[in-house]
Amino acid sequence: MTASKLTHDTIGNLQAGAIGYAIDRAIGEAMHDCESRPGLDKPRTVTIKLTLRPAQVKGLDNAASDTLNTIGIAAQVAVSTPARSAGAEFLNVSPGVNEDGEPEIHAVFAQEGLFVARKEGN
Repeated sequence: MTASKLTHDTIGNLQAGAIGYAIDRAIGEAMHDCESRPGLDKPRTVTIKLTLRPAQVKGLDNAASDTLNTIGIAAQVAVSTPARSAGAEFLNVSPGVNEDGEPEIHAVFAQEGLFVARKEGN
């Protein structure tokens, strides 16, 4: 069996194949966001970051060798989708007093929400 070298085709084999699944999942999340919000013309981004660091094996005399023996590779996968937001809501301002009797201002809803769960006892 011959060893595979690291290429764009083999990146998914890192971490025993876990990175490949992470890449597939991130692509799926970005695609799902496009599907669920097709009218939002903002980019969805999948980022694959590979960090390579040379690792030199020290000899018996504990001195570093000039020969490259191994390379440590860390892979990261991230997905970025546009923030979910709603339009601005305007609340009424109502003056009041706090527990110490000092004046304070409260922001209150103009009307009761239609889908608010009522607490027991109300």
